[in-house]
Amino acid sequence: MEEKPDVRDANDEPIELGAKLKYIKTGTLGKASEIIEDDEGIWVLLDTTKLYYKPETLVLTTEEAPEEHEKEATSRDVKEYLEQMEEEAEARDLNAVRQFTGGG
Repeated sequence: MEEKPDVRDANDEPIELGAKLKYIKTGTLGKASEIIEDDEGIWVLLDTTKLYYKPETLVLTTEEAPEEHEKEATSRDVKEYLEQMEEEAEARDLNAVRQFTGGG
């Protein structure tokens, strides 16, 4: 049986699967959904970003990650978006665009 690595956060607190964590650099919140070890060390997967982080860049927290509510675009949403993009393109003064190239 493989021994579990001792995984500790930036405050030297133990990290377990399911622990609520915060990534120090950006404040990203999530739960530890996987802990792996490879040639570069130990990594913790956050469920919210689906990215692996070094445990020393994480801290345990009591904060909850906000729930993501993805909205599926309808054909009407797409049509309105495309019409808006077309109107914006027509409104631009394309004559003001100049191309500068280097070279010699």
